[in-house]
Amino acid sequence: MPYIDEQFIEDLKRRLGETEPPSCRADRSGKRADPATRAARPQETLGDEAFDAYKKIQRLVSVSERSTKGLRERLDRDGFSPESIEEALGRAVSYGIVDDRRYAEAYVRSKLRAGKGRRGIESELRDLGIDPDEIDEWTESESEDEVARALELLNRKPPTAKNKRDAAYRRLVSKGYSASAAQSAARIWSESL
Repeated sequence: MPYIDEQFIEDLKRRLGETEPPSCRADRSGKRADPATRAARPQETLGDEAFDAYKKIQRLVSVSERSTKGLRERLDRDGFSPESIEEALGRAVSYGIVDDRRYAEAYVRSKLRAGKGRRGIESELRDLGIDPDEIDEWTESESEDEVARALELLNRKPPTAKNKRDAAYRRLVSKGYSASAAQSAARIWSESL
């Protein structure tokens, strides 16, 4: 994800055709617009509150990738009106600042590296308002891959209970692995002891 700052936003707006470069801007008389008018232009297209919400979105996504649902909840918590939130989110999505698909793919990669199972990740994506079937990362995560990741998790953090096979199965299921993948991995792991 690119670092998002004011210059990035201005370049993106210029590419999308909303604004012209400052050197090209001119009013109807052919004179270049003064800097105060140029600074106010994006705010004129959004309402004051929507513009403030949009600026808040810019600040939030410059720190980390966010989902639209998460941003909507955050802006609502901060007291913005629903109309302003939708207007600001619409602008951010149209500029590519907020992208649920990009967020979900990064989210899936990080959860897979952390040892989470596919079923658990799918559940979390649904909670975020994202359809897991639309994510490209799943093509890389076949059932053999899931068993291998489960074995890696068990080798990194082995269960300490008396019945190691059952404890391994329970741990994997609680981490979001399917029952069949957890059963296979627990069996393979316990036989290797």
